[in-house]
Amino acid sequence: MKHSGLSALGRRTHAPPISWLMHAALARPKLISLAAGFTDNPSLPLPAVRELAGELLAANKSGRAALQYGSTVGDATLRELTLARLRHLDGAADNDPAYAVARTAITSGSQQLLYLITEALCDEGDLVLVEDPTYFVYLDILKSRGVRTRGVRMQADG
Repeated sequence: MKHSGLSALGRRTHAPPISWLMHAALARPKLISLAAGFTDNPSLPLPAVRELAGELLAANKSGRAALQYGSTVGDATLRELTLARLRHLDGAADNDPAYAVARTAITSGSQQLLYLITEALCDEGDLVLVEDPTYFVYLDILKSRGVRTRGVRMQADG
């Protein structure tokens, strides 16, 4: 019988360390936090984004599309353009199956992608080997899914 209203996943999940790091960075505007992932405010391209957003939202068709939910694997056109660019940079053939749109996902960030990969590949109780040191946010994702981890020490040559 459950002792709380939370699921087993909910009981395993704690506030991630990144939340504390982000709060600390926001509370101290002069703090340069490499851990929280914030960029330098003056370097953010506010005028260019404002202009592009205005252009995008000016037309009903593109404006509505921009404000609507999209595909869970990312916008198909963006995926196609991204793959075309990668094929060009890699010198790959246009029909190279490694660059197939169906094999590509664009997420809103690394954490979303890591969660999706873990959900697809790992079952509760599985063991995942991770570099030591590793991306601590991923350790929380694995823990929340009931996956065990073991660190593998990095060697001098990587």
